[in-house]
Amino acid sequence: MKWLRNLGPLHWVLLVMAAMFFVIQPRFFSWTNLTNVGRQASVLALISCGQLFVVLVGCIDLSVGSLIGVSSVVTTLTLLEWGFLPGLTAGLLTGVVLGAANGLVVSYLRIPPMIATLAMLYFAKGAALTITGGMPVERLPKAFGVLGKGSVFGLPFPMMIAILLFAVCYFVLAKIPAGRNIYAVGGSEENKPAGRNRRASLQSARIHHQRVHGIPGKRHPIVPYELGTADFRRRT
Repeated sequence: MKWLRNLGPLHWVLLVMAAMFFVIQPRFFSWTNLTNVGRQASVLALISCGQLFVVLVGCIDLSVGSLIGVSSVVTTLTLLEWGFLPGLTAGLLTGVVLGAANGLVVSYLRIPPMIATLAMLYFAKGAALTITGGMPVERLPKAFGVLGKGSVFGLPFPMMIAILLFAVCYFVLAKIPAGRNIYAVGGSEENKPAGRNRRASLQSARIHHQRVHGIPGKRHPIVPYELGTADFRRRT
């Protein structure tokens, strides 16, 4: 079968592990267990979608965890003061702004990504701790937990969001010129776009990366959605 020939080593490792788990515990493939695993893995799935853009341009981002934390804090505090939609918007904008800052520092100041994002890690962590005074943000509305704990026809909302985002990322990278430019930037030196185009592609990848990360701390408030609180210390 053609699809079997296209499987890589990691696919086979996952298949073998799944078979082993099924032998050890037959309920491993039960719908309840699969949806629980999917719900728990959805945050990492969202993070991986954003990180993919950065890795494709030959960079790395160490600030992911702290950016989730500060996005979560901004989301929940804004939600308590102004309501649900402003809270989501604030969390998303936090990710976009900090991601753009990362991109500008790496693309135009030519600071190595590891150094720039390490600095952003400590900046975001300090900002979140300063804003909250080191205390968790609690007393969130019960409706706030729907996106983290709710489901439709037995399929958890976090899984649905992750699947949708996977589809969007695939479309961007495979079907539109901007996505192909991101692949070109991360390819061989001979094929990389030069000058402004390369910097623009790298900056675009950074912004897409952190826009996605605004989703789970908003970057998903699936993080505060699932916990019912925005405790930055849980994520670092």
